[in-house]
This record gives sequence, C-alpha cells and structure tokens, in this order.
Amino acid sequence: DLPHIYDTKLFLLWKFKVKGNITLPSSIRGVFFTQLQTNNFIYDEHLMKLYQCEEWNILLREGIDGLINQDPYSIEPLHTAEELETLINTQNIMNFPLVLRSFSRYQSSILMDFLHGRCLRFQNFVYSILKYDKDSHAPICLECCSLPDSAYHKLFECTEYCAEVTVLRDKLPHLQKLEVNFHLGVIFTDDMTIRKLFHDLVWLICKNSSFKDDYLVAMDTQNDNL
Repeated sequence: DLPHIYDTKLFLLWKFKVKGNITLPSSIRGVFFTQLQTNNFIYDEHLMKLYQCEEWNILLREGIDGLINQDPYSIEPLHTAEELETLINTQNIMNFPLVLRSFSRYQSSILMDFLHGRCLRFQNFVYSILKYDKDSHAPICLECCSLPDSAYHKLFECTEYCAEVTVLRDKLPHLQKLEVNFHLGVIFTDDMTIRKLFHDLVWLICKNSSFKDDYLVAMDTQNDNL
C-alpha cells in the first residue's frame, strides 16, 4: 500500500535524524527497506508519541493564523505570529491533559468556553451573532459596563469581581502578557501550576458573575427561536 510505505519512510527518516547514528538519506527516495537492519524498524510507544507530536507541531505552526486571535482594538499585534509559534508544544498536551478526568461536564464546558471565547457569556461573541455594526456599537461588558467584552476581558480586565479574582490574576502575569492569545499559554504549557491557577480563576469568575448560566441558556433559547 503506497501511502503506508510513504508514511513508514517518513518515520524512518525522522528516526534516523533523532538517533543520529545512521547515514541520513536526502529524501524518502533514498530509503530502501532491503538495505536496512532489523533494529532500524524497532520503535516503542514513547518514540511514536514523540514523532506524532513533532508532526502535529509542524502542522499547527504552519496554520498558526487559525490559532491566534486578533485584537480589534489594537493598532498592531502585541506579539508576532512567529513569537506565538514558539509556544506550540503538543507533547505537553499529551503529558498534561487540559481537561482532567475529575472535571464535571459543566466544568469542562465552561473551561473550553473561556479558551475559545465563542460563548454567550462574552458580548463580543453575542455581537458577532447579531451582526451589529461594530463601528457604531462596541460590545461593552455587562459586568463593568466600561470596556469591550471578551474572554480576555473577563479573565484579566473586568473590575467587577471580588478581591480573590485579583489575587489569582496577579499570579498569572505570563498569560496576561499574551493578552487575547492567552489561550496558547494555557493549552501548551507544561506548568501544572499555571493550569491549576487558570482553572481556579475561571471557576471563581463564573461564581461571581452577575449573569448566571441559567440566564445564558435562556438567551441561547431565545436566539434559537428567532
């Protein structure tokens, strides 16, 4: 089967490069199975995970424009795409899952809401659904009524939450510096302290929100009926 042969040769080329003790062919055309030793084909779970993660890293970095958010209120991006590419490390996701088995369905759902930002709890998303003219209407936060709303705003800017929220925010300066692309710092980190603090921040903000989930569900139902 030609696709399988092609994939096998790609893996062998990568393995030769990693091991560094085999003369490396210039392309897959230079890989001849009959000229290899039996031990050249040996692999284990760790090696396959490492190979798969490097392949994913390449794909994600090539498609970085689909992963990053643009700040509509910034004249120029705070970080370049090249800078944000350096955060991508899928091996960290394999080793440290983003959603823990101990999470309830509700916890998993709201965590993802804050990471992708496409949820009715954020006014910038609501405005995108209603197709408001953003030149005439700014998606102001319903909590503080002073700044444009977004997942980033709720997490790090809104002033209408308790002092405990401020304490948690101050422990996440790395994420704050990424601004609207904070999600990359959460998803690809290998620092479980950052993950735990982010989880706690999300739970606390939802707990202190004036607009509870039952209200959001009612809004969602209303939109479905329009």
